[in-house]
Amino acid sequence: IDTVDDDALINELDARGLRKNTRSTRQRISRQQKQLLREHWVTEMKNELLSMGLNSKGNHLELAERIHLADLLRRRAQIQMAYGEDIVLPIHMCDKKLNHEVEKRKIVVDNSSRKAKVEALETALVKENEPLIGDGYEFGRRLVTAADLVEAQDMDNNELRAALKLRGLKAPQKKEQKKELLQKLIENELESMLRKTFHEVLIDEFKRRGIEIPDGHKQLPKKEEITIRKAEA
Repeated sequence: IDTVDDDALINELDARGLRKNTRSTRQRISRQQKQLLREHWVTEMKNELLSMGLNSKGNHLELAERIHLADLLRRRAQIQMAYGEDIVLPIHMCDKKLNHEVEKRKIVVDNSSRKAKVEALETALVKENEPLIGDGYEFGRRLVTAADLVEAQDMDNNELRAALKLRGLKAPQKKEQKKELLQKLIENELESMLRKTFHEVLIDEFKRRGIEIPDGHKQLPKKEEITIRKAEA
């Protein structure tokens, strides 16, 4: 926070509704406001880590580093889900294959390090497989949601009831209630798939770095925390 300019910090405060006098033209931020923003950032980072089942203990620098590593692993998990188990992740590609994939997509990399190429290719693979809908100039494109998936299938009452029964649930009476329930179930299914794959790439990262896998990490945790040890990728 101490290295961020006041204009950017004021925007962060306003986005969170933390600045009382939003009409003020004063462009200086007080120590109290910086501390308030820091506390909110720490809370947000902890919540993000907890949502991924990760250890949320530590100071704000440790949390930020952990989130960066978690985002990296989540990106790999998304690629694994999109392409299937047979894909060779960029982190495991030989230099020749990695360079070929980067050049094939005409990806511009700021520096020629292997790490930069791996991250650039991972980002490209995620974007290539993001399900987007809409091409209108007015609204642009956006990610497909579980609600979109349900709407696209245009299920009638009987089909919705069958889909819920298949998941072991009794269907509500109203069609909209059936839709909402199915949407929540699909969201949970997708989240479970991502969580499982995330755990797999986490274990893979432990092995890649030569770190002994802790006993509590050998099986997919449900509500338990996963602790990521700090290390350079």
